[in-house]
Amino acid sequence: MNDDPDMAAPRQGDFGGQAIGAEAIRPNLPAAQGDTTIQTFDSVITAQRVAVLRDDNRVMQKIKSLCAMNSQRYLYSWQVSDRANKRQTTIEGPTIKMANDLARTYGNCVVDTRVEETPSHWIIYARFTDLETGFSITRPFQQRKTQNSGMRDADRQADIIFQIGVSKAIRNVVVNALSTWVDFAIEESKSKLIDWVGKNEDKARAYVEKVIGENNVAIERIEAVVGRAFKDWVGRDLARIVKECRGVEERLNHPDEIWPTDEDAKTVTAEKEEKKAEAEAKKPEPAKEEAKEPDPEPDDDDGEAEEGEEAERAYAAADSEPEDEDDLLSGAF
Repeated sequence: MNDDPDMAAPRQGDFGGQAIGAEAIRPNLPAAQGDTTIQTFDSVITAQRVAVLRDDNRVMQKIKSLCAMNSQRYLYSWQVSDRANKRQTTIEGPTIKMANDLARTYGNCVVDTRVEETPSHWIIYARFTDLETGFSITRPFQQRKTQNSGMRDADRQADIIFQIGVSKAIRNVVVNALSTWVDFAIEESKSKLIDWVGKNEDKARAYVEKVIGENNVAIERIEAVVGRAFKDWVGRDLARIVKECRGVEERLNHPDEIWPTDEDAKTVTAEKEEKKAEAEAKKPEPAKEEAKEPDPEPDDDDGEAEEGEEAERAYAAADSEPEDEDDLLSGAF
């Protein structure tokens, strides 16, 4: 029990009411020069004096370097069908690895979680606090206990599902707290991912095969979405599927919701053929060539002249041929 009336009394389930990294100090009192103890009172963390101030330019340069190294691990994405508008919509975002790296690189911040449990869900409250400014944001995340993790052991599956929920809660709060930095990191990662795939095509293909193998997904299902055979995929195709595989690997989405089943694959192919036919129909028809007038027929006189010349040549050829031997002999006697 806390006997000091000026001391912040901790409450069960609170973020605050406790010291982080040092013993609690009296609330609402300015910290001494150089004191980096985090002051908390009634779940509020005020702005702190920190040993090393954040340098935004340095943070940006570090993020660019991290995106160059981890572009293939930083992004997830998948496409959903917007049947009302007959188009595909892309859903993409940062993985938990990007969120953790961003929080660490940003520095002078705290990410904390607490959990409440219901019979069907875990409610995970994740909080991000910027120690330099005192800015704080809390985001709840509801994780269902019935999510399929692919494990047969019930206890092991429950552990995995819980950890998935915690990772999602942390990612969500970091993305909301550092939205500007996250946008920058996403754009950097997208530009670097194409380069990475181009230089590491074998690794990209091996990663895709690993993920779809672990999730019992036939490669034909993905080929139906890409529109060409696996062996013919180009860099952009591989980059897209690598991001989709990240979403599956981190349990952000189910393979059946990203890649069509056998029946759905036929529907996707039919829709693509329909769009192709519509595009062909919209193409302008080629300009028709003007009909040329036939060449005039030769006059009858010319024809008669040609026939007469042919006859004369035939008579001349006949006169020039040698006579038969019998005729020569008969003419001699």
